[in-house]
Amino acid sequence: MESYVEVSMLHNTATILLSFLMASYACVQPLPIRKMLVYALALSIPGCLLFFPGSWVLLVLEEIVFFFWQFRFCAKSWMMMQVIRMLWYMTSFAFYQGGFHNFLWFVPLHAAVYWLWLIYVLLFALLHVKWKDMLARMNYLYRLHIELADTTLHLNGWLDSGNLLSYEGIPVLFVSSSYEAYFKKQDIELVVMNTVDDTSVIRCYACMAAIEGCHKHRVLICCRNHVSLPLNCEVLLNMNMMTLG
Repeated sequence: MESYVEVSMLHNTATILLSFLMASYACVQPLPIRKMLVYALALSIPGCLLFFPGSWVLLVLEEIVFFFWQFRFCAKSWMMMQVIRMLWYMTSFAFYQGGFHNFLWFVPLHAAVYWLWLIYVLLFALLHVKWKDMLARMNYLYRLHIELADTTLHLNGWLDSGNLLSYEGIPVLFVSSSYEAYFKKQDIELVVMNTVDDTSVIRCYACMAAIEGCHKHRVLICCRNHVSLPLNCEVLLNMNMMTLG
């Protein structure tokens, strides 16, 4: 099969980068574009230039090094990227034929691959817009550490300016009832909660908690059913807690 190495190099770089962006967006694990681009180039350039027997071993070693060096904390995105990447390659092969070498797809000499590149450009533009929206929403996401009698919970918290509930100056946070088993040994406080419709008494658990990078403070945790928050967050944070430092 005849193929332009430069075209295949460019195509594989774009495919890997696009696949990683799609996976990162789907898994809500934003990564620096530069890091993903370096990874895409590091695979595409040697993969398209090395043709000696066993050259694929170097590509496998490169994948392993990049995974443990850059992507071990976002393994879910990395694995999904590999799946999306293979789907792109299979789609390209179905329409244009071509061949595979070093886990990369080589563009046939006379393939009208620019139609596929047009789709890539549209997807890159769409992801760019969505990416900015997601990063803006990430400004409201904080990592929260809750110290309990037996363990420490590490949860993703969502800051909502509507939650100002406090009891004797102690902020009240809301988590899903699925975590209630962890709080059984904590002291219980009954807190009056006023809403637009009515007034109710809620059961809260007293414990110490800290937003990542801040000091620990005493908080009250209320376990509620149907706690649905953006970006798969597990805790509804309290604005009053943000002022404690």
